Amino acid sequence: MLAFLKSLIKKYRDHRERMLFPEKQIIVEFDDEIIKAERPDGTVEMVTWDELKKFEVITTDEGPFVEDVFFVLHGNNRGCAIPQGATNVSALLERLQQLPGFNNHAFIEAMGCTSNNRFLIWEKAGND
Repeated sequence: MLAFLKSLIKKYRDHRERMLFPEKQIIVEFDDEIIKAERPDGTVEMVTWDELKKFEVITTDEGPFVEDVFFVLHGNNRGCAIPQGATNVSALLERLQQLPGFNNHAFIEAMGCTSNNRFLIWEKAGND
């Protein structure tokens, strides 16, 4: 009986979290070759590390009850727009911070922004 109640409580909490934080339904996965974000409707956005040209943070003035920070990865005619609250985005950020020339100052500034803005965090050397 106790296991059944725990199961019900877990299902309720999971459902509640999905309703309160819909951006968590976007799943970010990456390895040494590719970064991808899969949306609940099955849409997949992706970019390879080799083609990654630029990483921006876009902020909006719509928070705090609506997602207002997006990580945008630009590749060759494709990329990913990932809300900050997406599942596994923290691990991706740790990996992005390892890119040579990652601008932590700009990233910190972006995280403190509450208006509509765009911050260049990293750009591949020699990128025109």
